[in-house]
Amino acid sequence: MEFSRPFLNRLLLRRSAVFDKRLSEFKQGHRKIHAKDQDGNTLLHVAILENRLEYLEDLISYGLSPESENNWGMTPLDLAHFLGRQEFLPLLRAHREVAPITIYRNSDQMRHTISLKEFEQKLGIEYIEYLEFEHPDYLRWVATKSQKQLKKSTARKINRWTLALHKKAILTPRYDHIYIRYVSSEIGYGVFANRDLPALTYVGEYTGVVTRRQAKKTRFNDYVFGYMTGPKNCPFIIDAKRKSNFTRFINHSDEPNMNSRWVIVGGITRIILFTNEFIPKGEQLTYDYGKYYWRSRSAPALI
Repeated sequence: MEFSRPFLNRLLLRRSAVFDKRLSEFKQGHRKIHAKDQDGNTLLHVAILENRLEYLEDLISYGLSPESENNWGMTPLDLAHFLGRQEFLPLLRAHREVAPITIYRNSDQMRHTISLKEFEQKLGIEYIEYLEFEHPDYLRWVATKSQKQLKKSTARKINRWTLALHKKAILTPRYDHIYIRYVSSEIGYGVFANRDLPALTYVGEYTGVVTRRQAKKTRFNDYVFGYMTGPKNCPFIIDAKRKSNFTRFINHSDEPNMNSRWVIVGGITRIILFTNEFIPKGEQLTYDYGKYYWRSRSAPALI
């Protein structure tokens, strides 16, 4: 699926008036503040979609909840995460500090914890705990497909089972179970078990920027992960080159000790990684990315 730039520009112009129109209707008494549109979006949802930060405090003071779900099960807080609206987060909830990252330095053969800021500076990436969609319409497409999946009995059962096992870990990620270590100039970094990990242990969500699948641009990108929203091909990929979390450092193996699975939570499909066998402390975590994984690798930075 391709979106042309003129199409996107027209779409943005058309939608930019939605918030102003709904706000005007509320002020004139024609619409209640808690009213929802056909997608179940409150005015708070729309403010985030249209990047109207200046109205956020007033809308919340009127009683609009950051936890109110639209028809896709997506809250305003979810939208702020998925659209990369970082400046909205402090107003939507108390800021949650991301836990420090554990690394292993070969120079002294010891583990060290470093701050998220230091980690980002040394590796030149932005650490994000959630998927970030390049455009609101990509998010809408994925959310619609995700809800269609949940209408299928088998998919719904698998999703419920997966959430029963891993929902808490998905929503409140921790990093004390892993550490990052430099392996070699050819391989770069790897992710290792910081403690014994039983089979079916949740490891993490593969995060990055959800963007269109473009073969020429992504062919030599080390950090592209196929974004599956169901059994059929999806026009999007997860690009973890500039924005992601520790999962971008998980290396390939033809005999991996982890599997991936799609799960629908927060209204969209996410890709999670979990162990498929017992992994002892100190062993590298691996995943099968496919036969072309090692064809091109960029030189890693040092931490």
